[in-house]
Amino acid sequence: MEIQKSLSALALIVLISGCGGGSGGEGAGSGSGGGTGGNEETPAELACGGTYTPFSVIQGTGNESPLVGQTVDITGVIHADFTGSERLDGFFVQSMDYLFDSESEASQGLFIYAPSVDEELPIGRRVVVRGEVSEGNMGTHLRNLEDLEVCDDTSDVIVTTLRFPVTESAMLERYENMAVRIENDMVVAGHHNLQRYGELYIASEMLWQPTETLAPGSQAQSQLDAFETRAIVLDDGSNEQNPDPVIYPTAELSFDNPVRLGDGVSQVEGVLTEAFNSYRIHPTQAPQFETLNVRTSEPSLAGEGDLKIASVNLLNYFLDNEDFTQQQTKLVSLFSAIDADVYALQELENNGFGVDSALVNLIDELNSGVEGTPFRFVNLDVSEIGAANITNALIYRSDRVTEVGIASFLDEGSFSFQTHRPPVAQTFEVIGSGARFTLVGNHIRSRNCGGDAERFQDQLDGQGCASIAREEATQELLAWLETAPTNDADAPVIIAGDFNSYSMETPARLIEEASFTNAKNLVDKEVYSYVFGGRLGSLDHIFVANEVSAALVDMDIWRVNADEPSAFGYESAFKSEEQQVLYYNSGPYRSSDHNPVVILLDSTKF
Repeated sequence: MEIQKSLSALALIVLISGCGGGSGGEGAGSGSGGGTGGNEETPAELACGGTYTPFSVIQGTGNESPLVGQTVDITGVIHADFTGSERLDGFFVQSMDYLFDSESEASQGLFIYAPSVDEELPIGRRVVVRGEVSEGNMGTHLRNLEDLEVCDDTSDVIVTTLRFPVTESAMLERYENMAVRIENDMVVAGHHNLQRYGELYIASEMLWQPTETLAPGSQAQSQLDAFETRAIVLDDGSNEQNPDPVIYPTAELSFDNPVRLGDGVSQVEGVLTEAFNSYRIHPTQAPQFETLNVRTSEPSLAGEGDLKIASVNLLNYFLDNEDFTQQQTKLVSLFSAIDADVYALQELENNGFGVDSALVNLIDELNSGVEGTPFRFVNLDVSEIGAANITNALIYRSDRVTEVGIASFLDEGSFSFQTHRPPVAQTFEVIGSGARFTLVGNHIRSRNCGGDAERFQDQLDGQGCASIAREEATQELLAWLETAPTNDADAPVIIAGDFNSYSMETPARLIEEASFTNAKNLVDKEVYSYVFGGRLGSLDHIFVANEVSAALVDMDIWRVNADEPSAFGYESAFKSEEQQVLYYNSGPYRSSDHNPVVILLDSTKF
């Protein structure tokens, strides 16, 4: 049988039979066997019995092939077929079993970029190819093919076994474009690219931001650099954006078939490649997933208390958001499940306190689902707070606590421009016990780089960009609290919000040195509020004054948002109409990108 295809300007003839037996072999390691680079004579006709350039010569042991730009003849066994524009537009070959050298420091595999081949290729058959050596997002590969023939003879596909963590990430280069299998079980460490690119970030263990447990400095930065030895991208065998369906977890992502942080992944086998600055595996068989991080219907709080406080990031609650109804519905479900007495909110539209404001809209919606109108907001009576388009706010249940102080906010110094959102404060009294406390809602600048000033640069100590700016803002916040801004110097202070700082970073240390305790340090739980780059940590905190730390009954950072794929969020962007239905659920899951922090207190111990 003979299949004829167009390949560039030539006719590509893929011979399924009649190519001869296993007489073809790789040439000596001279780098020129079968190659035509630099030779102006007409090249010999490609045949299954010729002489070929070894894979190891083409790959070399460096980051780039020494033969880039040269035309070579190669032969090898087809071990993975990803032809077709909806996949990778090519296939993978590696050394025949009788030529395979498991001790080689150079890779014995290649990607063959063949966009004109759109029919399934036979795995395990020998192929001969003439093409130009190139480097790119598929690593070392052949492109601009001049000829390709599938031969009669076959070969076992030797699969190289890997175990994570590897000694160093650079050692994976020797397996580029080869068939590999991960022998140990892995876990889902990140799913930030799942919806857009069909990728998961899997690791040998859950990875933590270094400064969640280590003080900023060289050790934290070194640990950050070492994470790449423990993890790899599980790709989907496609170059498409916004894939439909998303194939992870097997067989298709949906709200009822989720993949959450910490879920198990096993039987990962496929092709190891390097693209977009990451090593990745395109599976040739479906990986197996195991649910290890089970959804819960509410925060886990044990014990008896009479005061519950929560910090909730709203993920840009804007009235003109085209997906506002979906967002609002999910957030109402979140508040209902948390059932706190007082909330510190972040990322609320900064448009004042009038009847047309986002804050009043939220309060009205919360009250519509409960008996009476218990939800109230702390009214700062200004048209906007600070210069940013988002702001902080405090809301509460008026049947559980009452306002007794003077509502206040800080919009001077670092908080006078868009870098940070002004903190807000109010003193409350618990109905029943009569105990008072002052709650401060806070949102400090993100870790994004921006601006030329030194305060916005990365100090390379593990704290990311703008660490100096966050330190300055924290110092100003603490100085402001020393002035008793709510006019009640006796009420113990509780600081809640998004600090964009992990637990061992400078802002947390400064607050703790000012006689506060991070509530997460008072309980024996593994908690985190955010995941970035496949690494867990808490950017969101509730600090309680040391004088009332004994009143803390329990705390939790509810794994309702960061643990869920972003596909389940309220946004309709990058989703087909079918996916919008498949992914959306009106419940609290993925109502934001930050997990809410909740504490339970016994106010009689204030």
